[in-house]
Amino acid sequence: EGQEMLSLAGLLVFGKNPQTFLKYSGMTLMHFKGIKKMLQDKITGLELEGNLPQLVKGAEDFIKTNLRIKSKMEGFKRIDIPEIPFEVIREALINAVCHRDYLIFGNKIRFFLFKDRIEIRSPGRLPNTVELKDLGDSPPFARNQLIVGFMNRLGYIENIGQGILLMRERMTEFNKTLPIFQEKGEEFVVIFKK
Repeated sequence: EGQEMLSLAGLLVFGKNPQTFLKYSGMTLMHFKGIKKMLQDKITGLELEGNLPQLVKGAEDFIKTNLRIKSKMEGFKRIDIPEIPFEVIREALINAVCHRDYLIFGNKIRFFLFKDRIEIRSPGRLPNTVELKDLGDSPPFARNQLIVGFMNRLGYIENIGQGILLMRERMTEFNKTLPIFQEKGEEFVVIFKK
C-alpha cells in the first residue's frame, strides 16, 4: 500500500530487540553433566535474546566457556583440542539460525551440551523439497533467503551448500563418527557424538 515495512529478515538481523515482536526468536543453551536433560544434572544454562549476530556471538561465548578442551604438546607448543571441533558446531549453529522456521511459535533454537554429545535443535522440519536421506547430496535450499544473504554478507556463512559435507568430513577425521540428522516432531536435530 505504498508504505515501507520492516521485513522479518531485517528485524532478525538488524533489530535492537527482535524478541519484542518475535518472542521465540532467541536461543536456549544448556550444559548438563550427564546424558539426559535432567534439572539436577544442569551445570549451567543461558537464555539469549537479541538479533542474529548477537545470538551467534552469545552462543560462541557459551560454547567456548563450556566445551572441554584437551591439550597435547607438539614440539615446544601446546595444541588445544576441543572435544568437538568448533568448525562443525559453528556450521550447525549458523545453519539453525539461517534455516529455522521463524513462523513456528513456542520454541527457540536449543543447544544442549551433554557428557557424550552435543545436540542442536531448530524449530521446523526440512522443507518439502529436501529429505533426510538426501542431505549433502541435494541442491542447497534456503528457507530464509534474505537471512542467508545477510549472514553471508556479514561473514558468517559462505552460502555454497557444503555445510553438511563439511560436518561429515570433519567429524569422520576427528573421531570417526558422523553427525546424526533427525526430524523430531516439528524440529530439525543435529547430534555430534564425543
